[in-house]
Amino acid sequence: MIMLFRRILWVFLVMLIVVSCSSSKSKDELDPPTPLVEITPSLTLETAWKTRIRGYDDEQFDIKLVPVTSGDKLFIASPGGQVVALDIYNGNRLWKAETDSAISGGVGIGSGLIVVGTHNGEVIALSEGDGKELWRVQVSSEVLSPPAIAANVIVVRTVDGKLFGLEPQAGSTKWIYERTLPILTLRGTSAPVILGGEVVVAGFDNGKLVVLELATGKLLTEKTIAIPTGRTELERMVDIDTTPKIADQVLYLTGFQGHTLAMNVFNAEILWKRDIYSFKELAVDGQAVYISDPQSHLWAFDRRANGNSLWKQEQLHNRNVTAPASAGEYVVVGDFEGYLHWMAQHDGHFVARHQLGSSHIQITPIVFDNLLIAIDSVGKLIALRFD
Repeated sequence: MIMLFRRILWVFLVMLIVVSCSSSKSKDELDPPTPLVEITPSLTLETAWKTRIRGYDDEQFDIKLVPVTSGDKLFIASPGGQVVALDIYNGNRLWKAETDSAISGGVGIGSGLIVVGTHNGEVIALSEGDGKELWRVQVSSEVLSPPAIAANVIVVRTVDGKLFGLEPQAGSTKWIYERTLPILTLRGTSAPVILGGEVVVAGFDNGKLVVLELATGKLLTEKTIAIPTGRTELERMVDIDTTPKIADQVLYLTGFQGHTLAMNVFNAEILWKRDIYSFKELAVDGQAVYISDPQSHLWAFDRRANGNSLWKQEQLHNRNVTAPASAGEYVVVGDFEGYLHWMAQHDGHFVARHQLGSSHIQITPIVFDNLLIAIDSVGKLIALRFD
């Protein structure tokens, strides 16, 4: 009943948005996406390879299955149920698996396994080597984020506020951790992150970040990242739907209607906090933290100097950009017209642009050596080589 009520509220919220957008003077008409201006490229991009992944649908805007790499292989799942392994250097297909399920969470990789979650609450494990299905188990509800895999535990987050610790050999349940969710939340979940093979970190829709003992699921510590404020359930939404990023023993996180912050992973001390947020993933490199805010403005914060702002790029205003990807000396985002925008890491100015197609790029590009890999909402996949 609780999940049904939450789905009804979600549908109601979407209907309100649709009605608002269909009015004669909608927000998009009053504040339209910024048209692109000509740039003078200073970076040469070369197409290494292209391919197409079946099972993508332009209407599935809420399913974002980020590809992952292992060695010289690229693994990608489609909402239609296909999981594919490609040679990352030439795009040749190594194997293909048909799960016959609507995949909504993934891809998780580790310990020789490829693990995905489904719309119907199944967790499916495939062999990394040949794609053979090894097992599938039922959890409590839909899985919308990649499972995290360690040697002895697979951690899966479900949309009803639970974390499952599964045994890797057959998928049996070792432990369950559960949090009560607010009445109204965004559609999405923070992916769990395993640290040092001993603890798991996860964000929840009530603005809490928890650290659990990996072996048992026991709560070790909890930190309030965002405090709900306002009179309506919509105003009080403080979802943490982004995955914590960890570098040099510092955890970086951003959350809806909350903050972007840095926290010591050992004692949970907040090192710095900025009143700028995103509901998309952040990127971290040696110098900075990068986020795309709800207006599609790109920000770079100095991660070592109290989160001071390094630059802000506003020329992609309302173009519904992806989360940023750090690619060598550049930062890259995709947009709703299928463009990939390349910016200089040090000041955010544009250095290159490439159009994959006319469909929306919703999934954060990934980087492997000097290759940037991006996929659009109809399954066009490209690998671009950069200097």
